[in-house]
Amino acid sequence: MSTYDLYKQMEAAKALKGNLADILAEDPEFLPEAIEAETGLFEALNALVASVREDEALADGVDRLTARLKARKEALERRAETKRALIASALEIAGITSHEAPAGTVSLKVTPPKVIITEEADIPSKFFTSPDPVISRKAIGEALKFRAAALSAAADIEDEDERDTARAQVERDFPPVPGATLSNGGITVAIRG
Repeated sequence: MSTYDLYKQMEAAKALKGNLADILAEDPEFLPEAIEAETGLFEALNALVASVREDEALADGVDRLTARLKARKEALERRAETKRALIASALEIAGITSHEAPAGTVSLKVTPPKVIITEEADIPSKFFTSPDPVISRKAIGEALKFRAAALSAAADIEDEDERDTARAQVERDFPPVPGATLSNGGITVAIRG
């Protein structure tokens, strides 16, 4: 039964209630019985309640399916990464940086260091973006890379006092980011064609 049918039955119940105003003043329990006998309002309500339950069950099913599909997608992505790592190992063992295959050309590609969040709770608030508090890996990466470059430059200073002064300056200008570090970078496989 549609919402339009329910609306029609509600109008019929209103009219019936208006026509029975004198009787209802004496017997207030008469109205539900009269509505049930003279209209299809309760049947329409029952059909709509059943329809609401069906819609809610379908929505729950979609949530479960979405979760299963997300897990499946993540498993496929992990499997693809594992296969890429195997290809990279095979190319390194063979001592080549690229290979043309019927399925595509594969080549080794150096990847820059990536941000690794070790403890999200320790990350300073300036590295979170709005409106939702989401960690800005880009901002953390820039801060960590500037720090690493500055520490490397300070380490290259031969005079010990100057080196210590430079390191102290690095600590002031580029403090560590609690809860985050950089990976060592690595090699990935690019597949074209």
